[in-house]
Amino acid sequence: MAVATVDGLAKAAVHIGRTIHRGDAELALDDFDELVGRLHRFMNYVVLAEVLLDGRDPDVGQAMGQFKSRIFASLDGVETALEARDMGRVGVDLARGLATALLEYRGISGRIEGALAAADQVMAA
Repeated sequence: MAVATVDGLAKAAVHIGRTIHRGDAELALDDFDELVGRLHRFMNYVVLAEVLLDGRDPDVGQAMGQFKSRIFASLDGVETALEARDMGRVGVDLARGLATALLEYRGISGRIEGALAAADQVMAA
């Protein structure tokens, strides 16, 4: 399920970047507002899973921490571009930076889901 969420978030980031590139900043900012809400919910999942798994599977917890750091770094770039009112840079940072960082989740998703399933079995016992 989380992979589908990440794919959707990455597609939205690319779409918003392209919308900005076409010059429709107003529409892009409306879509960006929706993306921020969805991204916030996903990052809540990431943080909670990282906390849960850090003590149970430190390698997976570390991988999630690195993933989270890359997402936050890409968002810092978007924020800096927004503050500078550089919409072209916002578009690039969303389409290339954020989308790419989000898709890195695919590489760790199997480990995360396996570790969460194992943690769930331990807690249920």
